[in-house]
Amino acid sequence: MYPVLVVLVYATFFERKISLIKVICTVLSAAGVMFFYSNNRANIVGILLAFTSAVSYAFYATYLDRSGLKSLSPFKLTFYLSIVSSVELFLFSLATKTFTLNIDPVGWLLTVLFVIFIAIGATISFQAGIIMIGPQRAAILGTIEPITSIIVGIIAFDEVFNIKVGMGIFFIILSVVLLITFDK
Repeated sequence: MYPVLVVLVYATFFERKISLIKVICTVLSAAGVMFFYSNNRANIVGILLAFTSAVSYAFYATYLDRSGLKSLSPFKLTFYLSIVSSVELFLFSLATKTFTLNIDPVGWLLTVLFVIFIAIGATISFQAGIIMIGPQRAAILGTIEPITSIIVGIIAFDEVFNIKVGMGIFFIILSVVLLITFDK
């Protein structure tokens, strides 16, 4: 959803001409992600959270591109974002009485791996992508992420792979290939 919002924000507020290939790729990637949703698991809270996430990512990608943050090292920006996020999560866990340090060693190991792959790898890569290729292309290319989640889900959690999931993966990969090939 957020690639659609990024493209719409740039077309609407910054009067950027959006190429036909970007429109096609945005529609294909959004359609691909929609194939991953299941009708029987949808609820209003989940939909609102997903929409809030999309708006937040669209704002983040746009603001990073349009502000002075572009000149800040992705490592330094990730450091600041991590501090703010840590404080927010700490306060949230205190408010909801879910704060705990009583985690077994495997839990701590998984937490460290999560930090390395998500906070360091994914966040820095996304920021560098916005700086190097722009927020619209980075957002469309970022739709590859759900494919990784689907594959991990199938391998690690025995999630079902069906024609609907296959179509979603196909549309996302097609949008990325078209974008890389034709959007110069």
